[in-house]
Amino acid sequence: MINLITSFFIPKQVERQNEILKCLYLNVACPYINKIYLLIEKKTDMIFLKEKIKPRGKIQIILLNKQPTYADYLKIANRLQGEICMISNSDIWLRNCDEQLINILKQHPNICYSLTRTDRDASTKIISSPNANWKPLEVGNFDSFIFKSPINIDYNLINHIQNRPGSEHVFKTELEYKGIKFYNPCYNIITVHEHLSNVRTYTRKDDLLWEYDSSGEYAKYKYAKSLTPTPPQQKFTIMREYPIEKNRRKKTYSTVSALFSR
Repeated sequence: MINLITSFFIPKQVERQNEILKCLYLNVACPYINKIYLLIEKKTDMIFLKEKIKPRGKIQIILLNKQPTYADYLKIANRLQGEICMISNSDIWLRNCDEQLINILKQHPNICYSLTRTDRDASTKIISSPNANWKPLEVGNFDSFIFKSPINIDYNLINHIQNRPGSEHVFKTELEYKGIKFYNPCYNIITVHEHLSNVRTYTRKDDLLWEYDSSGEYAKYKYAKSLTPTPPQQKFTIMREYPIEKNRRKKTYSTVSALFSR
């Protein structure tokens, strides 16, 4: 059903390593994922991965020798023309999918799903509602994008890495300016975020959207384009706008039967 395009690297912290490995294990086992295109930063990461998970069949390893950018992910996706692709962070696994929503993507290549993630509670281990990651006055967060390949865009516009504040918003906005319309069916296509370790490798200086003052407060919006919120929505609201076209066979009649069917 879905080609997952994501990355793998070895964090310094063992707890964070285990989170990344867990997501990969679960995505390999996921019945909704046909193939995983795994972008690797270093050869040592590839050796480590082969020792831990022994990838075969479902995983195709692509050694980049650098940290992948959204441009790198989309280049892989665009090779899979006519197929459904999912670009996702490495600490995300696909818990549930919906075939009807995927069929809508197949019939309408000008739309894309930007999914608000769910999180796992640290004490109860219960997966939260996507609403926990959505504030009405904000533009939200999106760690996964599902679409029908190809998407034609100048790769220089999206040639930035994932783990920077605002990175997914720049990717989404640049696609919107190319005519892609976004929906967020995160109640029916459920992605789970594994990040209880709370390990971060970026600072506010890495923010693609904002400049900060000396006290760490927002000072100036620096991204050249405006952001559009895409809040969580129920499946039926998307299906109302994009009813699925069923293949109906046209009835044919012989000359005699046609006379009596008029």
